[in-house]
Amino acid sequence: MAIIVACSPTQTPKIPAQKSQKVVLGHYLFFEKKLSVNGTKSCAACHDPILAFSDGYRRSVGVFGDTHPRNSPALMNAVYHKTFNLANPDVRSLQQQHRLPLYNTSPIEMGVEGNEAQILAKIAADTLYQRYFAKAFRAEKDRFSWQHIIEAIAAYTSTLVSMNSPYDKYLAGDESALSSSAQNGRALFFSPRLRCGKCHNGVMLSTNSRFALDSNIMTNYANIGIYADGENSSADKGLMNITKNPKDEGEFVIPSLRNVFITAPYMHDGSMATLPEVLKHYSTGGKKHANLDVRMSAFPLSKEDEKDILNFLESLTDTSYLKNPHFINPF
Repeated sequence: MAIIVACSPTQTPKIPAQKSQKVVLGHYLFFEKKLSVNGTKSCAACHDPILAFSDGYRRSVGVFGDTHPRNSPALMNAVYHKTFNLANPDVRSLQQQHRLPLYNTSPIEMGVEGNEAQILAKIAADTLYQRYFAKAFRAEKDRFSWQHIIEAIAAYTSTLVSMNSPYDKYLAGDESALSSSAQNGRALFFSPRLRCGKCHNGVMLSTNSRFALDSNIMTNYANIGIYADGENSSADKGLMNITKNPKDEGEFVIPSLRNVFITAPYMHDGSMATLPEVLKHYSTGGKKHANLDVRMSAFPLSKEDEKDILNFLESLTDTSYLKNPHFINPF
């Protein structure tokens, strides 16, 4: 496994356009409850704009009350990911990922499987969608299809970009954008003592980003010792579910830290409620597990250190996008 020591951003992402007809259609579909079998949930139910398109629950709940085994990840800036699933490196596009909650049956999330025609008929009968599908898929005879729905939603989610945090302003040259405490926290975060930048680097602060400093997809995953050997044997096996390799047990994708201050609870299963709890976990080096990532190591933190790091993490917050109607419910 490659070890990453550099930490500074090297590229500036291009901001996607927001006004194509497919994007406009996807905006409505993302917030459309008719896409669920019983009309109770939309994509936005688990991806709320106010929370950087996460949901604030430890684990999300499907249309029939089934609890998902994983925490709902934030979609903001997801377009820049290398892979789009918490523990499946084969999911390489937003379209692939969006099929999963729609069709998943274990647990049922949106309940589309087996109910495709019924749900599609409700969409096709809506005069709003008759108009917008005609614009988005003008050349298609069969405009109303699940493939077109998924394409449109992915077109919309690819425009969910947030790059106006105090940290962004600091990177652009405005040193006053970060307090002295936040600047100290940034220095600590990337320091040889803490080495957080081994996993959280580049402009998106994640190895699972096209702007990370390592292109090897398998360094995007890590077992950070949330559970010890033999503890919680029924726990999600993570990457091992896909690879069937016991050495991948407990490995999950390394997330971006952008907007991390507003996307609690944390970890793939939402098992940590607060950022101080997360910092304590990392500072103690995680629990003992045979697959504990080599990038994990304990480090001492004073109260002042903790305050500085939390202030740095808070500086990654950008909710200015909420002033733009493109990012909120259009209904």
